[in-house]
Amino acid sequence: MTTEQSEMSISMKDTADNRPRVFFDTNILLDYVLFRNDESLAAEYIFDASLDCKLDLFIAAHSLTNIFYALRKEFPVAEQRQVVRLLCSLCNVQPISADNIEKAIDSGYTSDLEDALQIQCAIESDCDYFITRDHELFEKCPVRTLLPHELVRELSL
Repeated sequence: MTTEQSEMSISMKDTADNRPRVFFDTNILLDYVLFRNDESLAAEYIFDASLDCKLDLFIAAHSLTNIFYALRKEFPVAEQRQVVRLLCSLCNVQPISADNIEKAIDSGYTSDLEDALQIQCAIESDCDYFITRDHELFEKCPVRTLLPHELVRELSL
């Protein structure tokens, strides 16, 4: 590889890396899927922006199982599967490992392991924003935490 090719490869990577990296907490994903409040419309703008390659979306793997479970009363299994597949196609899924869990337990972010694991996944995904409605997480999350409409406003989506 020539120096010019190497520089071009690096600059292409830098361009992709400059897109904001956004992590969705499970509550926001459920708002979006169930259209349960005003933040669901803002979440839709965020998903649309990711389709336009303006940002990259991330979710924790365990969010998918939580969503599948939460949808059991609202949707038949075939539709639950379709929702999970759609989210997998729109978002980068951060895997859960024993190491993630240990770090979340020891983190001190919150006494709720599920919330601490969400934060840990956002950190490991190197996200710029953590999108949630859980106000307790706003105080302790080391990733910049916003409501969906705040992100839409900040990034002019």
